[in-house]
Amino acid sequence: MKYPAILFAVLYMVIRILLFYTGFDDDQYKYLVAINLLFIILCIAAAMYKNFLSENEKVEFPDEMKVAMRAVSSYAIVLTAFTFVYYSYIDSGFAQRKLDVFQYEIEHTDYESMPDEDNPMKVLGISKEEFIKGELEKAGSFLSPFSQATLTLMAIMVVGLIYSLIMVVIRMKLLPLFIRK
Repeated sequence: MKYPAILFAVLYMVIRILLFYTGFDDDQYKYLVAINLLFIILCIAAAMYKNFLSENEKVEFPDEMKVAMRAVSSYAIVLTAFTFVYYSYIDSGFAQRKLDVFQYEIEHTDYESMPDEDNPMKVLGISKEEFIKGELEKAGSFLSPFSQATLTLMAIMVVGLIYSLIMVVIRMKLLPLFIRK
């Protein structure tokens, strides 16, 4: 396996597209997140294992982190591009579905029964129509394909950094106790 990050990214894309075309995409979002987290761990583990097999000298922490983060960044770049394409062309109605649900919720909230300090219209001093319009504009910019892709990139990189740190520490401190080369 020469490029494990690309392999896992392609596998995630296939799963995501299959779930979309079978109609389970919106219902199974938590499973997609779990699969994504698993694939990040597997990318790091595969890259570190490949590096472990090819090493001859003592391993240093920064070098091992580079190996782990290189795998994470490859995975993140591929999935970021896929996320942008997915929300732009494959599931282009995603943003509108989410906006419709959000609009229904804010239009049917009983603002009059809220205490004055919790009522956004009384705090901001605006009408309900102005409040709803402003909130929909904010939500619309957040739900764009570019925003979704950017959030995907940031989330994968942050999670990948945390997982890389944990796995490198395990590899540097615990693995030598059990495995001798």
